[in-house]
Amino acid sequence: GQPGAGKTISLRFIALMLAYGYGAARLGLFTPYIPILVRVADYARQLETQPNLALDKFLLAAIEQEYTSAPRLGEFLRHALGEGACMVLLDGLDEVDTDPLNGKSLHTKVVDKVRKFADVWCSDRPNRLILTSRIEGYWNAPLPDFTHVQLSPLRPPEEVEAFLLRWYTAHEHAHDPDLPPETVNARARDRVGGLLPGIMQWPSVRRLATNPLLLTILAFIYENVGRLPNRRIKLYEIAAQTLIESWRQAQTGLSDDLLAELGEDTIIRIMAPLAYWLHEARPGGTAPFEEWETRLQRILCEEEGFDAKNAHELIRRFLHHARHQTGLLAERGLGQLGFFHLTFEEYLAARYIASKRTDDQKKMLKDHWHDPRWQEVILLAAGQLGIIQNSEYINDYLSDIVLIQAENTAQLGRPAVLAGRALADIGERVVKRNVARLIKRHLRETMQDIDPDTDRPSPMPKIPLLTRADAADIWDELGELPEDLYEFVEISKTANPQTSKPTNPSPFAIAKYPVTNLQYQRFLEADDYADPALWQGFPKFDKKSQAMTGDWGDKGWKNYQAPYPPDRNKDGKLWPRYWHDPRLGIMRKGVPVVGVSWYEANAYCRWVVKHWGELDEGRTNPGLKPALLRLPTDAEWSLAAGGETPKNRFPWDKPGEATQDEKAILAHANVSKSGLSRTTPVGMYPLGVSLTDVWDMGGSVWEWQANFRRGTDGSLTLRGGSWSGGSDLARVSARIDDLPGRSNNDVGFRVLVGLPR
Repeated sequence: GQPGAGKTISLRFIALMLAYGYGAARLGLFTPYIPILVRVADYARQLETQPNLALDKFLLAAIEQEYTSAPRLGEFLRHALGEGACMVLLDGLDEVDTDPLNGKSLHTKVVDKVRKFADVWCSDRPNRLILTSRIEGYWNAPLPDFTHVQLSPLRPPEEVEAFLLRWYTAHEHAHDPDLPPETVNARARDRVGGLLPGIMQWPSVRRLATNPLLLTILAFIYENVGRLPNRRIKLYEIAAQTLIESWRQAQTGLSDDLLAELGEDTIIRIMAPLAYWLHEARPGGTAPFEEWETRLQRILCEEEGFDAKNAHELIRRFLHHARHQTGLLAERGLGQLGFFHLTFEEYLAARYIASKRTDDQKKMLKDHWHDPRWQEVILLAAGQLGIIQNSEYINDYLSDIVLIQAENTAQLGRPAVLAGRALADIGERVVKRNVARLIKRHLRETMQDIDPDTDRPSPMPKIPLLTRADAADIWDELGELPEDLYEFVEISKTANPQTSKPTNPSPFAIAKYPVTNLQYQRFLEADDYADPALWQGFPKFDKKSQAMTGDWGDKGWKNYQAPYPPDRNKDGKLWPRYWHDPRLGIMRKGVPVVGVSWYEANAYCRWVVKHWGELDEGRTNPGLKPALLRLPTDAEWSLAAGGETPKNRFPWDKPGEATQDEKAILAHANVSKSGLSRTTPVGMYPLGVSLTDVWDMGGSVWEWQANFRRGTDGSLTLRGGSWSGGSDLARVSARIDDLPGRSNNDVGFRVLVGLPR
């Protein structure tokens, strides 16, 4: 999961439920597993001095050391492992150093040890093993044969509201355990009622609230400060200020002597180099007290100018202040001290980078940009420079990132992704236009895998697919869309590539791209969305794509009036089923809309033709004067895709050819083997363009067709394959079908305009 997505708390919740015996009721686990929860970084630290230490021996020794009152606990757990009765929970693979150790990185060594542990203890025995990691960097050395799942962002407003209600309920209980439940619930609802509108008001704050950690900080800030920041860096800044200034005072009503003596700025100046040192020298996030004292001595005397004679007492007071009064530091293991959450270590390390001169920043970027552990630090440093300090050096900083030269194939495109994420984080207003344009150009070239020598898509993939998808998502987040998004392609003027003869008896123009969330949003927000005329009289076509007598009558209108869940039917409008899903919905404007039924797709067509002259479609295609705009039929879609001969060809294949190589297919289309598990922004796959210049006809989303699949009633045809389907389903000849009232997360549509003969 992403930083702050809830990886650690999920493992703790699993451990707690198993410990209480609630595994069946809360987790669906009917085996009463014994939970064993450890930090991967603690194991990695011991591997540095004991490279042959097996994971099972470390687990048993760590448990015995932690629970000294139970001297035979290790023996008991070894027996439990042998019986397959343990749930081993390993937290934080991303906190392990990636620097080389004896020719192999420590990170890779840990992965090897975990895999061997799983082979011994989980293959022939029913033990379970769960390991958490941030996404960034994981796929460089993944665990084979493990099931991979990702913690989804919270969906606003429903899941955000549910989270806040639970958070405030716990907050009220902690503040006054004697309050009756009805009072606690009423107060929690009142607080959520005050906070939630502020979150939903601004898209930038709403985006922050999809992350559980950031949402918790938002609630914390709202309680203590009463205002909400709209940028991530401001969120961390206010949280750090609140921790340093207000935490102890809010708890006790007493002011802090050290804060009054040193001041907040000095405390931050001391904490920032400490965080940078810890992040660089101690990837596990902890160091012995003695090392903290030594490092503090150097900072206080050499950088802050304190007298060495008085430094010892100040160090003692400072560490006490950071641990017990601000809560920024916490004891994490016997004799080990670290920041209470990795995010604040990263934030303060970023403050240190932002405080340095340009040449020093450039060296830091060169040293760390390729390491996934430093990505958050680099992004937050950009926020500190651009938003908090409002420094003109942000332009040099972002330019330095985007122009970094990759050292190997795996790094291709990563500088553009890193610079793009920084730009999306801080907003374009704080940087020069030429810098923003430079970053966007590199993002487009990365997502389309453009060869810099030819300025054309690489015929064989060079940039890793996950990097391309990341670049496309950021390009979309920055509001970029294909310049020809609203264009139609006139198939009537296009010869059939297999016969070189015009074969379409009914000329038409088809949309160059599937309908995107941005385009569909116009319909949802229209005043005439619920006009009955838009929902009735849809044309009927049989399985051979021939027009049938009569039409669909009022079936679409009846479907619109049918009862729907509250999250779909709001204010008299049917919201697409996944409209608020952060992976598929309106937060990603340039991806194909999904979760719409066949009826909803047809109503959209009616609305577009009704308002044609007012819309971008009409302005972009002045030569088209549609009397009818609808879904394509099977035959029309096939023609736009280049035909079905040979049977196994894809839309991009030349006459007589059919792509077979899996890597080549993945370079052309978003299918399940791509591993992206989501729709991708239109315009990402230039190699996948059909011979008639129509985009995204293979993969990404299935497309509703106007005609029945079988007979003259029942299910409608779907074409094109999807992100969740196999590669073969993206071939032109592939078809599936579904009922007109159904909606799915991999089904969208494109539109067609009939032309005069």
